Amino acid sequence: MSGMREPMAGNPPGPPTDGDPWSRSFRQDDRVLVVLGSLFVLLQLVYWTSDERVASVAFIVMRVAAVVTFAWGVARARPGFRRDWGLMLAGMVVWALAEVAVAVRIAVLGEYGDWTPAGVFDMAGFVLVCAGVVRLACKDGFVRGSALWLDSMACVVSLAICWWLLVGQELFSHPDQARSTTLLAATYPLGDSLIVAAAAVLLSSRSAHAISYRLLVLGMLVGAVSDVGFGLHVSGEMPSNRWVYALWMVQSTLLATASVLGRRPGRELASRVSVAGVLLVVSALVGPATVLAVLSALGRHTHASAVLATLAGTLLLLLIAATRVLVLVRRIEKQSDQLARTARTDELTGLANRRAGLRLMDEAIAAAMTGVGTRLTVGMLDLDNFKSFNDAHGHLQGDRILRASAHAWIQALDDDGSIYRYGGEEFVVILPNRSVADAEKILARMRAATPDDQTFSAGLAAWSDGDSSETLLARADVSLYAAKEAGRARTMVIA
Repeated sequence: MSGMREPMAGNPPGPPTDGDPWSRSFRQDDRVLVVLGSLFVLLQLVYWTSDERVASVAFIVMRVAAVVTFAWGVARARPGFRRDWGLMLAGMVVWALAEVAVAVRIAVLGEYGDWTPAGVFDMAGFVLVCAGVVRLACKDGFVRGSALWLDSMACVVSLAICWWLLVGQELFSHPDQARSTTLLAATYPLGDSLIVAAAAVLLSSRSAHAISYRLLVLGMLVGAVSDVGFGLHVSGEMPSNRWVYALWMVQSTLLATASVLGRRPGRELASRVSVAGVLLVVSALVGPATVLAVLSALGRHTHASAVLATLAGTLLLLLIAATRVLVLVRRIEKQSDQLARTARTDELTGLANRRAGLRLMDEAIAAAMTGVGTRLTVGMLDLDNFKSFNDAHGHLQGDRILRASAHAWIQALDDDGSIYRYGGEEFVVILPNRSVADAEKILARMRAATPDDQTFSAGLAAWSDGDSSETLLARADVSLYAAKEAGRARTMVIA
């Protein structure tokens, strides 16, 4: 048995097959989810077809079943992520205790009573769930930076405006309403703001495409919608709150399902751009204006303060959007510069690569052609016995020699010219305004700087009118071959 449990200590190595332990474990998870889904459908039917007290019992059973299922998922989560899912489980337990207490009061007394104790528990649940989600995203490598904060800010501002339009203006317009009830309803947007911000963080992680992460985000957003409905009910805008509890049942089911599926490998984002994340931000930008338009179309009276708040919030959202675009443009420019540097840089040595080097040669030849008597000398270098060194010491040591030599040659070359890697252990030195005699002295200085007692052979070619990069390199290569034939560790010039 111990041999079968060992592979399950971490992530599954790949797609499960019928015979491995992960496949059997996943089938157990699937059976749990089938039971949870069947129970959800049954309890929803009971909830919508029964009186208030029976519906409250159905809600309690669904909430408890979701918590138990979530705990099942936490117990079987990846070892490094159990505390994160455990924090979310603690939040769900706190939510369940608050809502079960209210539901019991409804079932036993047939009344709602004071909402304040339940609201305090709910806020604690918000904090615990958000802490678990953010920890999960941090371990999974979410994208840090101003873009993430701007996206989160846009979501929070949009949610606050929508809540004020739908709930706040009516809630605070009733002076006879209990202060505790008003304050309680006002705290839910704060918790939902934490939820939306946590969703934005999660959608920026490497595994944002994983089904468990998507279900987490969907469950959190469903909870935010149901909280708005709760605020409408408390403010008197919505007499019945049945659909609010129905949505809370949906939320708990989604979160429990996410927990069970949390250990299954997800597809990592290559570009770190999540479609769900983009849709979330776009919805945040257009949300307040859409809500205001719908309320106007329905003929609902909107206070002047709400209109002003919407305008101010919309301006703030536009400012956030403009800043977000600026951040995106700067990121694109930075990535473009990085790609350009990568395209012209040799990855191993950090020198210019062959393509960039040929461009440098063309520029040097063009400069030589425009001047009267302007000189240009090109040298081709080849590390001596490099293949034997690789065979004796390994390719890693060979790479080290190439990097160290390139660095030493740059220092020795100083401002006399430029150098690029031609390929393998061959390099080309471009020496504008230098004669062959000058070039020989420069190459001698470079040879003396070569590390680990390595030497190189070199061939020189002086530019003459009509030479192209190809012909100049061809003559330098002939000189290099002559230097090797003459015994290596020397510089030669063949006219």
